[in-house]
Amino acid sequence: MKLLTVFTWAAALSLGAAQSYEIPESLEQILTVSDCMLPVNFTIKSFRTWVPVDGNPQTPVLDFEYINNGTGIDTWCMWNRSSPTTDAFGPRFGCNDLRVEFIWSDGNQLTLIEAACPGSGGA
Repeated sequence: MKLLTVFTWAAALSLGAAQSYEIPESLEQILTVSDCMLPVNFTIKSFRTWVPVDGNPQTPVLDFEYINNGTGIDTWCMWNRSSPTTDAFGPRFGCNDLRVEFIWSDGNQLTLIEAACPGSGGA
C-alpha cells in the first residue's frame, strides 16, 4: 500500500520569508501508523516566483526550499515550463529529493506531497 501525505498551502506568502505549516491534530490522528514517522509539520523557505513581462521570451520560474525536520528531508524544489511532470494524471513536479513532489495551481496555490514510510510498504 502506498501512503502519501498531501498538504495544500495557499500561497499568501511573503517572498523570501520562511513559512511553516502544522497538520491539525485530528488529521494527525487519522494518519498515525505504527513504526512510521509521518510528516507532522514542514517549513517552506526562500519561496520565489518570477513571471516575465509581455514580450520577454523567458519562461516563468517557481522555486523554494522544503524542510521537514521530523522526517529529515531538506530539499530544493523548482519548476519552469521545461520541467517534466512526474504523474501521468496531472501537473505534479519532483524536487531534488524524490520523496517530495508539488503541484502549482492557478498561480497561487502550492500543494506538497511527501512519500511517507519509504521501505515499509508505504511508498
